[in-house]
Amino acid sequence: MSERFDVIVVGNGVAGGLIASDLRAAGRSVLLLEPKGGSAPRPAGGVLWRTDVAASPLGKGPGAPLLRRIVERRVGFLTSDAALSINFRDLAWATTSTGWVLDRAPAEAWARGRAQRAGATVVQDAVVEAVLADRAGRVTGVKAGGKSSEAALTIFEDPGVLPLAAKSGVRAGARSGGVGDESVVESVFDLPPSRVDDKFGAGPGRGFTFETVLGYLPKGAMALGFVYPGNASVHVGVVVHDRSVSTSGIGPKEVMNRFETHPEIAPFLRGGARRSTTTLSIPTKRSSRMSLYGDGFLVVGDAALAGASSGIAVRGADLTLQSATAAAATAREAIETKDTSGRMLARYPSRLRAAGMLDGLGQADPRAARLRWNPRLHQAYPALLSSFFRRMMTEKGQPKEHLRSLLEETVKGSAVPYTALGRDAVTAVFSL
Repeated sequence: MSERFDVIVVGNGVAGGLIASDLRAAGRSVLLLEPKGGSAPRPAGGVLWRTDVAASPLGKGPGAPLLRRIVERRVGFLTSDAALSINFRDLAWATTSTGWVLDRAPAEAWARGRAQRAGATVVQDAVVEAVLADRAGRVTGVKAGGKSSEAALTIFEDPGVLPLAAKSGVRAGARSGGVGDESVVESVFDLPPSRVDDKFGAGPGRGFTFETVLGYLPKGAMALGFVYPGNASVHVGVVVHDRSVSTSGIGPKEVMNRFETHPEIAPFLRGGARRSTTTLSIPTKRSSRMSLYGDGFLVVGDAALAGASSGIAVRGADLTLQSATAAAATAREAIETKDTSGRMLARYPSRLRAAGMLDGLGQADPRAARLRWNPRLHQAYPALLSSFFRRMMTEKGQPKEHLRSLLEETVKGSAVPYTALGRDAVTAVFSL
């Protein structure tokens, strides 16, 4: 005999817990199945940049996981022996910044606890064996641990269930056709909160982001690096252009090692205990066959590629939160009206589109990609800029060179044409 629920949520991420607790608060019966171990590597954290984050459940209630508000941003270039960055710190951001640091593991535990307190049935380490569907292709539930559970609506957050859905004839999520040519390697180092405060100089409850170009890799390899503090941790990682790195022969893990040991980065990590290292592939194009909804189901969070928004700092956390909010609102309406057809559930992507988030699911902005993986950005400009500032800042006890002539000589010595500089400047303006 199958157990019956209004909604089944399959996933152990933040989105799953938030949706489950939201629907329970609306009086619906909810089963939250957390697959054993998860199905794929996921980011260990992220930086949220949404104006509605603090007002969301993530910013409210006991133990809410938004513990550091961004008050400083730094962007720059690294060479093997130099570091150039632009810093902006605004103490007013301590109360007004829309940026927050999210540490995924405690956030997931908090979301799960919130769902349990709301009265959802939570099954951890579930072995999901099948997605159930009727002859018309409508999803009717799942089979886990040898037991079938049925629901009017099933919400997929864990990507591992999507192949099971395909076996039942249900097209859900991004099936074959997604293209990935970037990788992320991310490590988390545990440190006491006071040590984190000292290292980043931001103060209790305040955060900092450092995003940089790695301009010292061999043979044309291109990668970007990021560092930001958790509450009692430091997150460090690289976003790697796979083709250029594979050609160089060093690999993503070696890129990560060279970033962690760079003299500009190593002090942030010193004294910390490595908690975890995660490597994941980042799709840069969404499959044309991606299905976020259908009769009886919605696809959210990681299963909707929400964790795969590429950039210097991985900002998929924004999409995860927004997909949870939009899916919960759509699910409430569907259960209320007793209509879980694809026609009704199409309101889910409509909500994402209205929030300006739909285009970001599983694909990078092509304009930003052109800037991010411009070979000159990685191989020419770091050396050019460090040379310019080295000549400008070095004191030799002699009269200073005129700034204009210094700039002209530096550019001429770099072999970067002025036309290329102009084009790249225009691309940067329209990409940021």
